[in-house]
Amino acid sequence: MAKAKEVVEEVSTEKPSMSVGDLVARIEKMSPKEKQAFCKTLSTEEKKRYIGYLKDRDMETITAVFRCYEPLGGMVKMTVKPYEGCEATYEFYDNQTYTIPIYLAKRFNNEFQGVGTWYPTHAHIMDASGTPIVGVGKKNYRFGMNSTALM
Repeated sequence: MAKAKEVVEEVSTEKPSMSVGDLVARIEKMSPKEKQAFCKTLSTEEKKRYIGYLKDRDMETITAVFRCYEPLGGMVKMTVKPYEGCEATYEFYDNQTYTIPIYLAKRFNNEFQGVGTWYPTHAHIMDASGTPIVGVGKKNYRFGMNSTALM
């Protein structure tokens, strides 16, 4: 007796994946909380393509001049690993020109204190009701990057 083979058609329940350009444009318009919620709904392939786009964008190189303000004329040595397989160690000397990835130059000049680019000097400031409170009076920058590509 011959067994009858059944042909089963697979019905795809997955949504069609969008192009990287459409995906990036859609994500860039969102607020941080919306981005987080939306990215949880992406397929693994879409996440990999989006991360690949971010990696390509962030690893683009620019020429910038390193400035060390503390100590004046000093240097900074750091190791960075923004993406898997992209680890690098840099030594930056004051007033020298370097070709570096754009993410690093942006990070030096960002308001985010996590990399230690600045520290606060606290001062008494007035809140909305006129009560003095302690707040950041001045940002003391340790180092930064100057480039026309960042403007």
